[in-house]
Amino acid sequence: MKKRNHLFLLTLGPVQSFIAQARKTQDLYAGSRILSRLVQVAGVAFKQEFPNGGIIFPSGLSKAKNNASLPNRFVASFKGHKLSDTELIGKAQKIKDVVDEELKVIANNSFSFANKKGAIQGTLPQTFHEQLKSHLDIFWAFEPIKEEGEESFAKAYRRLEQKVGAIKNVRHFEQYQYAEVDQDFAYAENYGERGRKCSVDGVNNALFYREITETEKGKRGYFDLSMDALPLETFYLNPGEALSAVSFVKRFYPDTSSFPSTSEVALMYDEAQLEPKKIECLEIFQKLFSNNKQKLFEACFQASEMLGGKEIKFKGAGVNNNFDYQYLFEENINQENFPNQEQRELLHALQQELKPFLKTRYYALIHFDGDNMGKWLAGEYIQTKGKLEGFHETLSRALAKFGKEAQQILDNGRKGRTIYAGGDDFMGFVNIHYLFEVMTELRKKFHEIVDANIRNFKKPPADLLTFSAGVVIAHFKTPFSEVLKQVRITEKKAKKVDDKNAFAITVLKHSGEIQEAVYKWESDGQELSNNWEDMGRLIHYIATEADDEKDGQGSFSNTFIQNLTTEFTQLTGYNLGDIETKSRDRKFLEAALLKEIERLVSRSLKVFESKETDNKRRQELIDIVQSLWKEAPMPRSRNFIHALHIADFLTRKTQQA
Repeated sequence: MKKRNHLFLLTLGPVQSFIAQARKTQDLYAGSRILSRLVQVAGVAFKQEFPNGGIIFPSGLSKAKNNASLPNRFVASFKGHKLSDTELIGKAQKIKDVVDEELKVIANNSFSFANKKGAIQGTLPQTFHEQLKSHLDIFWAFEPIKEEGEESFAKAYRRLEQKVGAIKNVRHFEQYQYAEVDQDFAYAENYGERGRKCSVDGVNNALFYREITETEKGKRGYFDLSMDALPLETFYLNPGEALSAVSFVKRFYPDTSSFPSTSEVALMYDEAQLEPKKIECLEIFQKLFSNNKQKLFEACFQASEMLGGKEIKFKGAGVNNNFDYQYLFEENINQENFPNQEQRELLHALQQELKPFLKTRYYALIHFDGDNMGKWLAGEYIQTKGKLEGFHETLSRALAKFGKEAQQILDNGRKGRTIYAGGDDFMGFVNIHYLFEVMTELRKKFHEIVDANIRNFKKPPADLLTFSAGVVIAHFKTPFSEVLKQVRITEKKAKKVDDKNAFAITVLKHSGEIQEAVYKWESDGQELSNNWEDMGRLIHYIATEADDEKDGQGSFSNTFIQNLTTEFTQLTGYNLGDIETKSRDRKFLEAALLKEIERLVSRSLKVFESKETDNKRRQELIDIVQSLWKEAPMPRSRNFIHALHIADFLTRKTQQA
């Protein structure tokens, strides 16, 4: 047989179910870790089946560490082989079998971890592994590199992507445990996926649930639960919550127990500012959740000393052993969360000591990915498609390096936590005190590492490889599934801006009000942020607490924002519809608005120094606000006013800490 060359693409999913369907941050992180692990195992299996092959994208897949953040697919090539199509299919099936087996290992580890934690007793439900296997989608395809010449790789790659897309559109699925129908067309007992569904994904049968009290049973009850469904210990689920096999595996995935909750992310900055005595108080607070009786009694003694020698009689029964930063907020120390009265009273007393210092209740979730990545990978922006394979390899290495750098920016200084950093695709939590700093640094690194490395491949004039981002600011009590949904919607709005390279920021207030603004990072092709940094400087100037040593921080009141809002509402109506669509005198109105911004900003200066310093600060803030108006995309009025209010909101929420 003549020697042949092939490309191979394998993709895992469904991404939305494995990652985005989550009620807790640990669920989200676990979904990402599981998919990364499965892709890594698939890459190792590929190298075993094709020793002379090479994985092109992502770089270093088969050698990645167990905690690496990886995309849900890989592209590989192997050349000069004499394998038949039947042999190729057999090898691909072996790779798929390895992935299926690894998923089973991961599931068993999660069940063992739950047993070890005392969350569950018994054996795995009969349908556990069937449900997992039927949930996982594994798509793969081979494509021969037929043509000779410099564009052979590019044409093969394009056909490969089209082939996998077609496979996904006609995807195969399996129904396990078919319902048997008797002669009277009545369902038999063995009825598969019918009955109570998972509280997280809403699709699969619930196999695990939390027991509810007799009082709760009067209000609501379980219906049609599977006969082999197992109860979970209190505190691991909310009352009435039930989980499928997929959601259970994510909830009890061993490597995620230390992943921060939304309340912990919100409090990262506040915690870092605590003085030693308050740090000790926080440590004792956390020790009161110990599942070791001896350590629990020691923590009680320490708490007694800190609280002035108050006598404590601690019985230790019914103790909540699952510490969460949400318990540092007074309203969460209640009987439902802490049935043990002694534990509840001790925690409440310590919380009162910490209350003045731990206040921030909002956090940010960011999601971004590269702009026009499909076109970049197809070779539309590079000089010759004959260089496409080399371009893929260079881009893959650069994205892998950026992913590691991005993870360090966020994780090392406890400014937030990375969920996944799969090259051009990134999601992470950010403490709102560090939001503007972190995003600016991420964009800077993306340009330095990714864009700079592919410069020699680009067609002249060389456009930047950029990314667009969605940012959602949310209260830690906002349902996490809603925040996840909103961050994807927000990112899509950024992607709709002409030429992309934009950000969209949404605030989900605890009151239910939503504010959102969309801007390009910059409008004139500058390498670093402009509009983003302008919003950061605006927050700096209207901070509620003045600090003369920090370049005018807090020099201005926020009254100009309220006054501008009133005037724009009068011009546009309460929906802040575009002025341009209603006025024929745009030129004159534009000049009048810029002048009004200048007047209102000038009057809002509240900290006076020298005349020269005051005028300089006035002019800088005037320039910032006028620029935000000029650069606002349609609908201009809405984006502009909401940008000002988002800055004001972040100022208040960061300054209260």
